[in-house]
Amino acid sequence: MSQKIQIKRSVQQTGAPTNLAPGEMAYSAVSKKLFIGEDDGTPETIGGSGAFVTHQDLGNAIDEAIADLVIDGGTY
Repeated sequence: MSQKIQIKRSVQQTGAPTNLAPGEMAYSAVSKKLFIGEDDGTPETIGGSGAFVTHQDLGNAIDEAIADLVIDGGTY
């Protein structure tokens, strides 16, 4: 028989949840991030806006790619 899995969720909390059991998941609709409880109970961001790549990181990668761009034999 199948079981329904429900993730803790919040529409009021802006930061990470404070009381997650190890392996327990939570979602914040305010920050639009998904969290999982670590072995010591601290939350770890595992998904959502800015969870892995920041705007600054992306900007640097784009700048580096443009610096290496060669069109018709010229470097731009």
